[in-house]
Amino acid sequence: MTPEATEERLPKAISLVSHNSIEIPASAKSIWRYVLEPNDWKSGLKLRHESGNPEGLEGLFAAVEQMDAAEPTLWAENVEIDVNAVRTIRISTPDGSLVGFSSWMLSQHDQTTTVSYHVYTSLPLGDETLRTMTKEEFLKQQESTNSLNDLRFKEELKRLKDLVLNE
Repeated sequence: MTPEATEERLPKAISLVSHNSIEIPASAKSIWRYVLEPNDWKSGLKLRHESGNPEGLEGLFAAVEQMDAAEPTLWAENVEIDVNAVRTIRISTPDGSLVGFSSWMLSQHDQTTTVSYHVYTSLPLGDETLRTMTKEEFLKQQESTNSLNDLRFKEELKRLKDLVLNE
């Protein structure tokens, strides 16, 4: 067995997988516009419409730190739209490499709507990080990334609820 075969190899990316939901005493229709325009309640990168129908398939958005940024940090493209029910975006790097997907799903029962947010992404690690990171460091980073983002996503859904209820 070669020395390389006995080395423990780390994944080349941190996986961010998250599932969160919140109940909002409102119709799916009254929530839908906020799903299409999340900049008022989501933290992190903002979506700037670049081309296509922003409310339809192939709506393309630059994900940016500042709305006037020349280059996007990431791209987001609508790949699934079911009005008042589902929006899924494909997230990719500026060169087009797939990062993952995020989905908002709305399910109305009487006058209450459950809003679910699902994220499946893979965040690449740089070559230098891969050379120097231990398995324990990788596992700690993986856990930290998921727990911090899970908290962030829960807070975002609370902000969405507050926004809908205070309109």
